[in-house]
Amino acid sequence: MGWVLSPPFFCAAAETAHDVAASYIAKNVGTLPPHPFEDYTLPRNLYFPTATQFSGSQAMSFLHMIESYVDDFIHMVQSTVVQILHHCRRIILHTVHSVFSPPNITGHNDHSPISLKKVT
Repeated sequence: MGWVLSPPFFCAAAETAHDVAASYIAKNVGTLPPHPFEDYTLPRNLYFPTATQFSGSQAMSFLHMIESYVDDFIHMVQSTVVQILHHCRRIILHTVHSVFSPPNITGHNDHSPISLKKVT
């Protein structure tokens, strides 16, 4: 079933995904469990040049935005704190699998709703 045949379904799913992502964003950094696809989304060893020094609450703050088009989700994050980046990648991966269940949950013989081809 493509989105053209049932736009209301995809609109409802996208809105639900935004709500789920918002609930995950409200969780403390590091509280989401690892996701099987997360190693494909962000290199383990990140290097950030020190352009500006932050202190106090600025060091842990970050800017983020989640957008979707039909069933494509984009999570944009601006932070140099590696723990926040790892937390945010888990947010979007867990959000998609919370709204669109993977085959091991649904019993379908189809592929995962997260395309490994698109993630890598």
